[in-house]
Amino acid sequence: MKRWIGIILGGRLQKVLIASFTLVAGLTIGLDTLVTSRVISEYLSKAESDLVARDIDLAKAFYQIKQEEIAAISHRLSLDKWIINGLPAATLGDSGAKRIIDQQITNKISILALGGTHFIAILDKNGRAVIGRVLTQAGKLMDPISTGEWNTLPIVQEVLQTGMPQTATEVISKELLAQVGLDRQAFIPLVATPLAAPEPFDPREGTAGLTLTGVYPLFDGDQQIIGAVMSIYLFNNDFTLVDRIKEVAGIDTVTIFFGDLRVATNVMTEQGKRAVGTRISKAVHDVVLLEGRIYVGRAYVVNEWFITCYYPLSDSRGRVVGSLYVGAR
Repeated sequence: MKRWIGIILGGRLQKVLIASFTLVAGLTIGLDTLVTSRVISEYLSKAESDLVARDIDLAKAFYQIKQEEIAAISHRLSLDKWIINGLPAATLGDSGAKRIIDQQITNKISILALGGTHFIAILDKNGRAVIGRVLTQAGKLMDPISTGEWNTLPIVQEVLQTGMPQTATEVISKELLAQVGLDRQAFIPLVATPLAAPEPFDPREGTAGLTLTGVYPLFDGDQQIIGAVMSIYLFNNDFTLVDRIKEVAGIDTVTIFFGDLRVATNVMTEQGKRAVGTRISKAVHDVVLLEGRIYVGRAYVVNEWFITCYYPLSDSRGRVVGSLYVGAR
């Protein structure tokens, strides 16, 4: 009897033990697989984050180079003796003096071989345009412009009051841009975008222009301010910089935002068009625009998820006015 009980129990015990070991082994393998999968996922996520961190450093470097280029144009023209000596007469309407100043602007533009949409002007001490030129992104130099009031632009006011040069990311209203015919390029219809904030960050989005603006004072022989040189690079609907960053730095996608609006980008829609007019996701909006912090991580971009980095852009008064983005699928 005992022998049969032993056989029965032994068989059952054997099965239980086998089942138990199998279960433990299965759980161990399953847990190992889960842990391994999580480790790999975390590693890849970190690697992708490190990659976009590298990308944003490269993008920032290109952005800084462009900003320094704008500053250099204004600086060189502010030292030009033909401009300094001719400005008093040109301010009074002397056509000969205006022609000489215009020639200096044209020479500087030609030598620098700028890419993208630019407006360069000489202003009098009250911020009125004496003479200026628009250079289109196609490289066409437009006719001279000798009208326009720029004294409402804060960066111009600051330079004319203090005599200290400034170069910064600036928002320029449609009214000011209309003076030189750039309001049409700045206009961008807002496109309904999934996960965006309910309202635009800046009510001027879609009409005003995001720019890099450099303003340098002009001094006479007595070191009195007689005017200023203003150089502007317009981002809206100009893809020169974002495409150059993508091409040279090997970055997947690059965007420049005015507020939460894409104004220059090589992110594409499902229809294969540039996603100009689409907006940033609310999650990024809150961190970058409201808090002024860098955002690194997954974000919803137009219609899919990307590993991203957004860097806040501030104007001459320190206010966040947009962001520089890089992202990879």
